[in-house]
Amino acid sequence: GLYHQKGIPLTANMTSEQYEKREFHTSSFSPFSGNMAFEIYRPTGASSPKPPKLRRRQDAGAAAVAPQGLIRLLVNEVPMLLPGCGSNYFCEWSTFKKVLQNAGAGCDFDACCASSSKPASASAPDSEARDAFLKAFGKRAEPVCLPVEPIA
Repeated sequence: GLYHQKGIPLTANMTSEQYEKREFHTSSFSPFSGNMAFEIYRPTGASSPKPPKLRRRQDAGAAAVAPQGLIRLLVNEVPMLLPGCGSNYFCEWSTFKKVLQNAGAGCDFDACCASSSKPASASAPDSEARDAFLKAFGKRAEPVCLPVEPIA
């Protein structure tokens, strides 16, 4: 079923007990007027400490490099965990950039953005968009899919 439900399938003839135990809830989707925002936190100076809730524990194997800033994703004003950034709502810019590059590296722009009703030849704007996409993300054999799950 939708979103790989493992429980009771969503049907029109569900009992009230089945309905209460369903896994599919439209409230977990973004509404038509939904919004998404990336908040960017930049350090104000080398000597300025970060607020306590913005601190992020460095992994033991990671080099101690000063962060260039922090990114946080909000969906309908609710913070979301960014895949590849650990269990913190804030992600260091360098980590976020690597996650985006890896996520888009295997995407075939032509296949993803093509329409069966479009002619085979690409128009100038399509070609420019494809070139910009490939320049930013390059190509890789296997795509990496990173779903973003809401936190209950």
